[in-house]
Amino acid sequence: MPKVYEAIFEYDADKDELFLTRILPDGSEDRSAIGLEDIRRLEKTCRDFSWNRSDELPVKLGTELYELLNGEGQTLRRALKEAGDCGEPLELYVKPEGLTSNLPFELIYEGKFLAASDVHLVRRVSEWGRKKKPKAKDRPLRVLFMACSPEGVSPELEFEKEEEAIYEVTKELAAEIDVEDTGSLEGLGRQLAQNAYDVIHLSGHADIDKEGTPFFWMEDEEGRAVRVGPSELYEKLSLGVPRLVFLSGCRTGETPGHAAAVSFAQHLVTSHSSTVLGWGLPVSDRGASAAAEQLYFELSRGENILTAILSARRRLVKAKRGDWSLLRVFSDGTPMTWPLVKKGQKRRAKARELQYICLERSQVRVLKEGFVGRRRQIQQGLRCLRGDSRRVGLLLHGTGGLGKSCLAGKLCERLKEHTLIVVHGKLNAVTFGEALKDGFMRGKDKGGLKILEEAIELPDKIRGLCSSSFQERNYLILLDDFEQNLEGVEEGQSEVRAETAEILEALLGYLAYSGKMSQLIITSRYTFALKHDGADLVDRGLESIGLTSFRGADERKKLAELKEIATCPDARVRQLLIDAGHGNPRLMEGLNILLEETGGDDIVGLLSAVKDREEEFVEDLILRRILESQPGGFREFMRRCAVYRLPVLKEGIELVCEGTGNLDGQIKRAVRLSLMERDSSRKRDVSYWVTPLLREGLLAELPAEERTRCHGRAVDYYKERISEATGYSPIMGIELIEHALGGDREDDALEEAGGRLLPYLRASLAYRDGQAYGGSILRRVSSTRRDGKYSRVLFELGWIYEELGDARKAIEYYERALAIDKEVYGERHPSTAIDFNNLGEAWRALGDARKAIEYFEQGLAIDREVYGERHPSVATALNNLGSAWSDLGDAKKAIEYMEKAHGVFREVYGDEHPSTKTVKGNLDILRREG
Repeated sequence: MPKVYEAIFEYDADKDELFLTRILPDGSEDRSAIGLEDIRRLEKTCRDFSWNRSDELPVKLGTELYELLNGEGQTLRRALKEAGDCGEPLELYVKPEGLTSNLPFELIYEGKFLAASDVHLVRRVSEWGRKKKPKAKDRPLRVLFMACSPEGVSPELEFEKEEEAIYEVTKELAAEIDVEDTGSLEGLGRQLAQNAYDVIHLSGHADIDKEGTPFFWMEDEEGRAVRVGPSELYEKLSLGVPRLVFLSGCRTGETPGHAAAVSFAQHLVTSHSSTVLGWGLPVSDRGASAAAEQLYFELSRGENILTAILSARRRLVKAKRGDWSLLRVFSDGTPMTWPLVKKGQKRRAKARELQYICLERSQVRVLKEGFVGRRRQIQQGLRCLRGDSRRVGLLLHGTGGLGKSCLAGKLCERLKEHTLIVVHGKLNAVTFGEALKDGFMRGKDKGGLKILEEAIELPDKIRGLCSSSFQERNYLILLDDFEQNLEGVEEGQSEVRAETAEILEALLGYLAYSGKMSQLIITSRYTFALKHDGADLVDRGLESIGLTSFRGADERKKLAELKEIATCPDARVRQLLIDAGHGNPRLMEGLNILLEETGGDDIVGLLSAVKDREEEFVEDLILRRILESQPGGFREFMRRCAVYRLPVLKEGIELVCEGTGNLDGQIKRAVRLSLMERDSSRKRDVSYWVTPLLREGLLAELPAEERTRCHGRAVDYYKERISEATGYSPIMGIELIEHALGGDREDDALEEAGGRLLPYLRASLAYRDGQAYGGSILRRVSSTRRDGKYSRVLFELGWIYEELGDARKAIEYYERALAIDKEVYGERHPSTAIDFNNLGEAWRALGDARKAIEYFEQGLAIDREVYGERHPSVATALNNLGSAWSDLGDAKKAIEYMEKAHGVFREVYGDEHPSTKTVKGNLDILRREG
């Protein structure tokens, strides 16, 4: 049984005398009168905030308060001994009244501050919840974090750090943290109407006005300051009253100096919030953040509220923060020795972590930690994504380095219930198809995967998804660095490339049918239009949010994180650095690294060189200077790594960087200097790539012979990766081909293109992409080649043109492939037979059935010679001939050929095989028509 000591202050009926009743753990009582003059003196001392900044006053006050609670009968001392003998803290419940309400009882001192060591000190407001029997939940702790940061209220709060600290300290524990970003009373109400929480944490500015009314500064929907009183707040809290409310704002636990006034926290408890934490005086950002960290660490691992608060106080004392004594606990008597959640829960995958893993794997540059600013843009974005039925998503635009991807990442974090589908850079049938497949696999969406397998083109698949998977589940599609899909930018046109336009048109056209269940975010340096039937689909479907450079509070917060700039001893140079950063977060970070690496050498000269220049030029120059300050071996390492266009494993770097020094040290240095990016979303498969701003320039510095060698080693890397993969990755195939073409390894490029990439694209109905890739490859290899690998690419490209409806172009490529195959394999080879069959199909598509029959018969003759009469290839040729004779109107001959084809297919495959059924269906039609 816990040892409990109660101290109850009461006035007499005339308010002339004050009495203190002390109730010991055994139930015995000691009642005595208290000198009102002593109480007034103590209360007056405590109203002067300066006591909290003194080393001596807290001890003096604490000693007096201890003696007050102890009394002549030494009751508190006896209770402390009794609890100590049982090896547990004493539960001390103080029920103050009048002037005693604002006394800092948390300071009680006898040789040490007891409330930070041996005592759970609680201010009991009522007995409302005394008979309650709360139970620990067998699930993760649920916390709602809401920061209020209205415009015009200063100083600016570092709420981002507080939020991050809570995430960090609970990352390995059973805790689910939701964030409400509007900072408004209405936003809090919406959140509580939909979800239940164990803890609600409100962070912001609070105060007490001249009339003695406590209030919390919250925001309206536009970010303007709104005063919210305890009654208004409780009205929203009543939608789902949690076990604990933490009012992390200054003076929320302070009782105003007016008759009958109570603190904000006490008012909430009176309204039946069972336990409320508040601060008795103004509190520092760091103190509030540290207290929250420790509190939620303890609660999420199954400790009770009292233990968690005591641990938080001890943490603040250890950090030598005077804030520890300002933390006040108000209770309605509900037992606080029961944990909110059960101990020993296994760690579970957290939605926030999964979002960032997906983003990192997709090469989206995000900040899991250190994100500051952009509050209004976050609010605007979430308002649109959650509530604007006219829009299907957002367009985040602005120059490089402003944090578009980071803002997108923060929005993805907030929509953690959505499964992400991410494409970084080029958007085409390949990249989007792979992203959809990955998203549906992570979401365990069998229906979505089934639609992807359908033999229809991608825009039609998107249309189907928007009335099924995208309507039934929450998906968030992120198209990052979309400027890579624009052409004509230099001429001021910003037009969407054709292969991208058909995908984006489908998304913007059909996502509205998902009913806001699935949405779209695009990040781009440039704005753009996409016209369809005279309407701009982008303007109609997306909320445009333009990012500008950091100014005011956001810039100050960012600078506070940049140690080298913030502590630069020369005020003039420091201001020059700030000006050179243009309020661009990435530029500011680069300048900070440069200052650290060079020690400030010639920094003034650099700043003169970048004055009034474009931000991208400045960033490039800064990164260059950082690189130039490094040893020669490291610079060579960076040049060789630049051969890779996509992230690669350490093994890939090893292949190209032999002899450049300690590889682990080089990689670590490159990441630290922001010259190389690191994707650690897969702990066993950490990957790296040179920052895009430097990559092309560094690669160009490699001597031609060395560049060719590095490309060749990259081919070996991708060959190994493709062979290890469980399924074919067209993206890795494309990279293999690019490196092969750059590494004087045409055979590897053609083998990959004709043997895997183009057949994959054709089977995926990604005809436009296959046409583009196939044509590009042929233009870059020797046109004098006469081998099977070259003919296979020609053949595949012909087939793709045929699927696109350009039969004449298909015939051109088929004829070229046939001529080479005859030279390489001879007249009577299966490859030659396939060429003849496809030529027949192309001529049939042009309406020349007789020409088609000539080619089909030549292919059939070869197949019979090679395979005999009872082979699927022979059956295919027979079926083709039947179709051609049907086109000519000769049903008898058509049936004759198709019956032979059907017989072979039945014999080889059985009646249920698709080929058998197809021919059977054709025969039935011909017989009915005949």
